[in-house]
Amino acid sequence: MKLTTTLSKIRACYPCTQSWQTLLKSLGPGFDSKAEINLLTILKSNGVLDMLWCLRATDQNSRLISAQLAIEFAEEVLPIFEEKYPVDQRPKKAIQAARDYLDRKISRETLKAYQADAYVAAAAADTTAYTAVAAAAADTTAYTAAVAYAAHAAAYAAAAADTAAHAAAYAAHAAASAAAAA
Repeated sequence: MKLTTTLSKIRACYPCTQSWQTLLKSLGPGFDSKAEINLLTILKSNGVLDMLWCLRATDQNSRLISAQLAIEFAEEVLPIFEEKYPVDQRPKKAIQAARDYLDRKISRETLKAYQADAYVAAAAADTTAYTAVAAAAADTTAYTAAVAYAAHAAAYAAAAADTAAHAAAYAAHAAASAAAAA
C-alpha cells in the first residue's frame, strides 16, 4: 500500500520546526500544500523517525501499518532482553499477543494482560538499561496494536522505533565496554 500525505495535513499535526524546515527545503519552494507526498519521500529527506511521525497525517488509515512496524521494531531488539533473561518470555509473549490481536485471534483485554506482563518485565529488569528498554519495546508494541486512532498508533510506532534504537545502542555500548575491559 502506498502511503501519502500533504503539507497541509502534516502542518495540522504540529510538526517540530526543524523537521518541518527540512521537509520544506527538500520539496523545494512553491510546493503545493495540498499536493500528495509519498511517505518514502519523507523517509529520504527527513529519516525514519520523521517518516513514522508522519503516519499520523496520512490520507490512508495507517493504524495497521503502524502496529506492524512497532511489532517488527520490538522483535529486532528482543534478543537483547532474551540474552540477559533467557527464561523470561513476557516480552516475547507480548509481541506475539500484538500479532494475535491484529489477526483478531485474541481480545483487547487479553492483549492488555500481555502488555501489563511486558511492562512488569521491563520494570523488573536489573539496572542495565538496555534490557529494560528492550522489554519496553514489547510493551509499546502491544499498546500500539490496541490503540484506535492512526495518530496514536503512529506515535507509538515511532516510540517503538526509538526504543529499539536505544536498546541496540545500549547493547553495542555494553559490548564495547566489555571488550575494552577484556
